[in-house]
Amino acid sequence: MKSKTLLLLAAFAGMQFTAVAEEDITPSRYLFSEQAVGRFTVNATNAGANPPAGWTVPVENFNNGFLVLAGGPAVFTGLEAAQPAAIQEGLNIVDLGGTIGKVLVLRGKSSAYSAGTAMGAGYNGAWFNMNFYADKTKTPTIKQFVDEGMTTAEATKKATVRVRLVFSIAENTISNTGSFLGKFYTSNAQNNTSPSDFNAHSPFPSDAFQATDEYGDPLPNDEGEAYYDPTKWMLYEFDTTVPEPAGLPNRLKIELTATTGNGTLLIKELRFIKEPTGDPVTRKMETYTPGTTGLNFLKSLSEELQLAVDGHAVQLLNVAAGSPVNVYDATGRAVKNFIAESDNDRFELATGLYIIRSGRMSAKISVR
Repeated sequence: MKSKTLLLLAAFAGMQFTAVAEEDITPSRYLFSEQAVGRFTVNATNAGANPPAGWTVPVENFNNGFLVLAGGPAVFTGLEAAQPAAIQEGLNIVDLGGTIGKVLVLRGKSSAYSAGTAMGAGYNGAWFNMNFYADKTKTPTIKQFVDEGMTTAEATKKATVRVRLVFSIAENTISNTGSFLGKFYTSNAQNNTSPSDFNAHSPFPSDAFQATDEYGDPLPNDEGEAYYDPTKWMLYEFDTTVPEPAGLPNRLKIELTATTGNGTLLIKELRFIKEPTGDPVTRKMETYTPGTTGLNFLKSLSEELQLAVDGHAVQLLNVAAGSPVNVYDATGRAVKNFIAESDNDRFELATGLYIIRSGRMSAKISVR
């Protein structure tokens, strides 16, 4: 009996060992945390919204990633044309430190945000798309699994690739109806798109990224205006498949409107996940905190918060009574939210690193 039990346990262990797991097939250039700070190179342009079927350029020149700017035929005629060249200036890898780390930043020509380098003067408000091509050699197709004997349903599930994005946006004027960011979706050589309903109106309101109090109400700055919270990021996922291997590989398409010059897009993650598990997550807000190197980014939105630290006691020196105060730990988690009761309110914190914010003022402190 004992030997039979051991054999059963061994067989079960073997089954567990061979279980199918998610596989990250993201081209290395899209792992922004591993890239050098500085210019993120555009590889090619396309005169028109969609690169043509059978266009071999991305396949023949693929180098662990391939980025194509597509836009109006009259102006997106090459990398040296005014619009693409100006957009290229605004595409950079920036290290914000903390739990954010390195991100890809697209900063508009007139954006009030300070992260990254602004687009060049040649940008005149043209709409355009950014196309991030997947690795054709690693992208599964429905046809290949049907040819192996699977049903179409089984093959579709096996060939599914999940696109995962973690991003943040800011505009010079906060909007609750949309932003310069239009849509995320994929398109392949067969002109199939995923999600299939991508044409539905799917704006990303920029007010999702603004600073709010513990009740979700906007926090005004000293001028009574709403402002952006650099700790707020959105997780956005969707599933995609490629019917057959002919032509171009799948590409993530990011549609940007003519108001992009007034905004900034920051992408922390862009991944392609083969055989994903569970359901995709859309529009889930995440919290990440910039570190010391990212505080210039934060200071562009805020004045300096003055305080004194004595052991575990923290005293606010320039926060008026009645002002909301928010405290975040090093992971970006809110650990304390309250309304200041006096002009020199005091409170205590456990040992650790924190960012304290009140209105548009902020400060990073270490409590020992």
